[in-house]
Amino acid sequence: MGKEIKKYDVFLSYKSDDALWVKKLKNDLEAYGIKVWLDQENIRPGDLFLEALEDGINSSRVVLIVVTPKSIDSKWVRREAARAFSLSTENNTRIIPILLEGIPKPGFLADLEHVDFRDKENYDRSLTKLIWPGITGKKIQMVGVGDVGGRQWNVLRKTCSEFGVEFVGEEDLDRVRWPGISRSYPNLADYGDPFDPEVQVVLVVDPFEGLEDLENKYRRNPPIDYFNFIFHNRMATKGKVNELIFLLFCHNEEWENFPLTIDVSRLNDKFDNYLMGYTPDEIKRRYSHYFRVEFAKEESIKLVTSFDQVWRRIQREAIVGKPPY
Repeated sequence: MGKEIKKYDVFLSYKSDDALWVKKLKNDLEAYGIKVWLDQENIRPGDLFLEALEDGINSSRVVLIVVTPKSIDSKWVRREAARAFSLSTENNTRIIPILLEGIPKPGFLADLEHVDFRDKENYDRSLTKLIWPGITGKKIQMVGVGDVGGRQWNVLRKTCSEFGVEFVGEEDLDRVRWPGISRSYPNLADYGDPFDPEVQVVLVVDPFEGLEDLENKYRRNPPIDYFNFIFHNRMATKGKVNELIFLLFCHNEEWENFPLTIDVSRLNDKFDNYLMGYTPDEIKRRYSHYFRVEFAKEESIKLVTSFDQVWRRIQREAIVGKPPY
């Protein structure tokens, strides 16, 4: 038999005193495409309360139990937890305690991995951990591709850390690897399905190698090689488990001067020349749909803000959609 498809990703179990915080959490999860069952919105007039709760738990892959001093004494929260424990052995329903106030987990939840939301300043980091791997069952990891030294890459790595995003590797184009695969640009026919099913990989590609001047600068690889690399691996992984997602990380002047920077005469045959015949303007239009974080000399704050916005979109893409062509 195939794996049962649940109507909801998450069932939220909580005490009514925490309703405002729980509604915020629900809205934040739904912004990423996660389907949430919440009694305030899913129990209709005329429904039998206990039956509606039972149906909500049965229809959800994950039960989140919000732990506060009042909630652990609530008979309804304990009833919902008991049903979730029963389902966890029957059909692998996962239970995740959420620590919301300064108390330890109660005994009946002690053996479960929790997510700590007690520090309000770290809400975004906690939310990332709740989603990756809590709700999705996967880790999300970023792998740098390009000339990954320098201040802006350091800012990006630091920003990823602050958001709770794992930045696992940085390498130049010819040696880049990512979890579950030994090297880049294999032959398409031999690509197979090499991924670790518990890891969603985001390749962060700097096609211009961080250069700020358009002339007289040495590049390990010309930009056209990077765009060919992206196109190759995009097509090679399309529709497969953990289809790759790409984030362009580039200097804003380089991106604006794209047609001047791209030399289509330097297409490299190791990528099978996927972009052969495209003009620089056509290539830019194709890659304008990709996730992109641009940086400039003294704009670290802007970079962090830009990453925040793109990171939210990347998570939603990884959960409900596919990377853009």
